[in-house]
Amino acid sequence: MKKFCAFLLLFISFKSYSQVIADPSIDQVSFTNISGSVIGDTLPLGYVAQLNVPITNLSTVNAIPAGSCKIKIGLGSKLILDPAFNLNLVNTSQYFEWTAELNSGQVQLTGDLKFDLPANFSEVAKFNVQGSILEYSTTTTNFLITNHNTQVILSDGNPANNSSFRLYRIIPAITTPVNFTSVVALKKDCNIDVAFSTENELNVNYFDIETSKDGIHFTKAGSVNAANRTNYKFNFPITASISSAILYLRVKSVDNDGSYEFSIIRAVNAECKSKVSLGIYPNPVANQQYVTIKASGGLLNGKYRASLYDVAGKLISMKELSLSNQPSFNYLLEEIAAGHYLIKIENEADGQPVIFELHKL
Repeated sequence: MKKFCAFLLLFISFKSYSQVIADPSIDQVSFTNISGSVIGDTLPLGYVAQLNVPITNLSTVNAIPAGSCKIKIGLGSKLILDPAFNLNLVNTSQYFEWTAELNSGQVQLTGDLKFDLPANFSEVAKFNVQGSILEYSTTTTNFLITNHNTQVILSDGNPANNSSFRLYRIIPAITTPVNFTSVVALKKDCNIDVAFSTENELNVNYFDIETSKDGIHFTKAGSVNAANRTNYKFNFPITASISSAILYLRVKSVDNDGSYEFSIIRAVNAECKSKVSLGIYPNPVANQQYVTIKASGGLLNGKYRASLYDVAGKLISMKELSLSNQPSFNYLLEEIAAGHYLIKIENEADGQPVIFELHKL
C-alpha cells in the first residue's frame, strides 16, 4: 500500500509539469562602433564600443518558456559597461530582464527570461562597453537552461549551440575627437547661458547640452553643430520640467561615427522667478485682425498658450507658441461679434495665467 501511494504521488507530481522542446542558441558575438559599423576585436582604451550578442530560438514550432533559462555574458577582465548605458533600454528587454554585477574580476551581465521567447526568434542584444585595462581578454556568452520558476520544463533541441566567446585586445588610447578645456553655465533671468571651449576637435559632428535634476539621469536641452571652433555658446529657457534650485549640466560631443564623450558636470541655480509683466493692445479693438501681447520688465521665453474665451467661459480659439527672447507676439482674432471677451496667457515655466478683458467694438 505504501509503495502504491508513493507511486501515485510521483505520478501526480509528473502530471503537474509539461515538457517542451525548443532550441535556444547564441551565435558569435561581435564589436561595432555606436553606429553599427564593424570595428574588429582591437579597442582603444576608453573607447565606447557596442557588443553585439545574437540571440536565437531555432525551433520553428515552440516558444522557449519564461523562467526556463537565462543568458550570462562575461565581459572579461578588460571591459566594463559604459557608465552612461542604461540596461533597461537594451533592445531585448521585452523578453529579458538584464542586470550587471562584478563577479570574479569581471563584469557579468545576466538576462533572465521573463516572457516566452517565440519560435523563430532572432535578435541581436546590444550593449555599450568600454575598454578599461590594456591587453587581452575574452568575452564569454552562455544560454543556460535552468528550468527555475516555471511549470513548463524546457528540453534543449541542440545543446551544442548555447555558447560563444570572443578574444579581444585593449590598446593605448588614440587621440580623442575633442578635449573640453572649460564649461561654464550661468543663469540669466529665466534662461541658462552655456559657454564651453574645446581643443583637438577632430571628426566631431555635434554637441548635445544635457541637464539633470539628480546628476544621474540626463536629458537633452539642445544641440550645437560642430564648426571646428574653440569656443561655443548655447542658451535655453528654464521650463517647468527643469526648474530647480540645483540643475546639473554637461556637454556631450558626438563623433561622425557615433562615438561620444562627456565634459565635466557643472551645477547651476535654475529657479525661474520671472518679473516679466504683460500688456495687451489695442484694447478695445475695432477692425483689427489681431492684438499684440507685449512684455515689460523682461523678455518672453519658453512655451506659452494663448486662449480666447467669451464671457460665459466658452473657448473660442487657442494658440501654442515657443518663444525665445521675444518682446511680444501677435494673437490672431477670430471672426467675433461686438462684446466682451477674455484672453488668457499661460507660461509653462511659472504656471500662473494672466487674464485680460478684451472689448470688441
